[in-house]
Amino acid sequence: MLYFILSPAKKLAALSNCPQMALETPALMTQAAQLVEKMRTFAPHELACLMGISDKLSLLNVERFAEWNNDLSHAAAAVYLFNGDAYDGLSVRTMPEKSITYLQNYLGILSGLYGLLKPLDGIYPHRLEMGTKLQPSLYAFWGDTITALLQKRMNAANATHLINLASNEYFSAVRPENLAQPVITPQFKQYKNGKYTTVSLYAKQARGKMVRFAAENNIQHADELKNFNDGGYKYCESLSDNQAWVFVR
Repeated sequence: MLYFILSPAKKLAALSNCPQMALETPALMTQAAQLVEKMRTFAPHELACLMGISDKLSLLNVERFAEWNNDLSHAAAAVYLFNGDAYDGLSVRTMPEKSITYLQNYLGILSGLYGLLKPLDGIYPHRLEMGTKLQPSLYAFWGDTITALLQKRMNAANATHLINLASNEYFSAVRPENLAQPVITPQFKQYKNGKYTTVSLYAKQARGKMVRFAAENNIQHADELKNFNDGGYKYCESLSDNQAWVFVR
């Protein structure tokens, strides 16, 4: 089997638009609560400066941190709450139940606040990017914790490879040298002006599409991912190596 990781998303769905379902408790909830307490010490203007966001957004997130709690009765599943480009590609709301089960078993979502989430973990709307310049940094806060949990989940899934579909910002919280499994990082490139280049929007969407492809086709072996062709992509052996698999269109 394979284990996939994605980044979270800044853009969130409304809680009222997320389906009601049984939710799991995030494994690192204790650490998340510690971070929330820290974030509650920032005034709106301080949060705006820290995160590089508008006054309106800073007020919204001050309210979110104030209201945050570990009672999941009004929370939403992470994979439904996140609503950015990769999640547009994943399009989880149109997936059959067996594919959702695949996601729950073989997908992890990295998070600045929660560390590492399962898709059906219950969470509340928040914004805390992994690269936020806290002192100490979130990378220091999480240390080996995310990697240890990721290893535990890969072992439980009998995973032979980690498929890294997260951004550099989030994957930097993982210590791949401490993982037993090799890491493959798919890259998605467009042919433009005589060369292949990465277009951020399309690359993010393709990351979600690849996870969907794996879930819908019950992908179990790394080489099967080379058949990914959603959106016109195809695997390019000449541009790829053991760690970076390049898909072009």
